[in-house]
Amino acid sequence: MSVPVCKKRFCFINRANILRESGQFEEAVEVYSQVIQLQPDSAETYNNLGISLYKLNQFQSAAQAYYDAIELNSECAEAYYNFGTLLQK
Repeated sequence: MSVPVCKKRFCFINRANILRESGQFEEAVEVYSQVIQLQPDSAETYNNLGISLYKLNQFQSAAQAYYDAIELNSECAEAYYNFGTLLQK
């Protein structure tokens, strides 16, 4: 019996968020990338991916993730904030 994609996605999101919040940024990037494969239209996931990439000093990739978040949801204030913070580097 396979797990529905929706449930998988939420499990991945929860896991990625826990990894990010515990400072395991490389692992979080891997899991956020899996989430994006399941749901490529989630601005929140791209924003969280950007946060993890930023923490890994992967600034160009983080900028792209923030840009993708903004493209998906022009009202994603957190992505604008994070992008602005990145530009100050």
